Amino acid sequence: MAGDHATLWTSHTGGDFGGCVHDGTLTFEALYGIQDSILQTPEVSSGSTEGRSMHPRFLEKVEGLHASYEKLIAMTPHAGTPPPTNIPVGGVYLFSEGDEPLYVGRSNRLRERYFLHTRNGSRHNQASFAFRIAFQLLDLPAARYTKEGGRKEIALMEDFIREFAAAKTRIRNMNYRYVEETDQTRQALLEIYVATVLYTPYNDFRTH
Repeated sequence: MAGDHATLWTSHTGGDFGGCVHDGTLTFEALYGIQDSILQTPEVSSGSTEGRSMHPRFLEKVEGLHASYEKLIAMTPHAGTPPPTNIPVGGVYLFSEGDEPLYVGRSNRLRERYFLHTRNGSRHNQASFAFRIAFQLLDLPAARYTKEGGRKEIALMEDFIREFAAAKTRIRNMNYRYVEETDQTRQALLEIYVATVLYTPYNDFRTH
């Protein structure tokens, strides 16, 4: 396995979550402020939140996130080669270099999404990870969702074209992991969970 999943875990959790980390282990209950009794016996049919720190419907979605995270990290990655054709259709994926996690994403077409990130012909709105790598390397001002200074204009810059192509080559040589998740709400939450725990530098959940 390229990279020790225990190293991925401890190097990106220790000290970052205060009381949520104990002996290198992220305490799920502490992270979400969930009492043990609620975590063990969620009454998902009830709409009442009295005396609880989280609504049971939401609790039902989040309580399995850490198990999926551990499965993702424990996976032997595909290193420098495309994933096989029999991988899960939908889920959350992770790109990393050695023990350094860099980018988390989600897709209902995991294998196709891998190729969009790495294919030479992928455009700026298809290879979002490569776009962010090139964007940061060139230290460009924040892209605006307008014609002037927007992504399309940036994509035409000569320096950006060069760095964007290099970034896709770099991503092709990264470790690629994934975990299946077909529930769309849980998939979205898992993406945020993994990116937050691993503190991946190329994830940005800001909106406009």
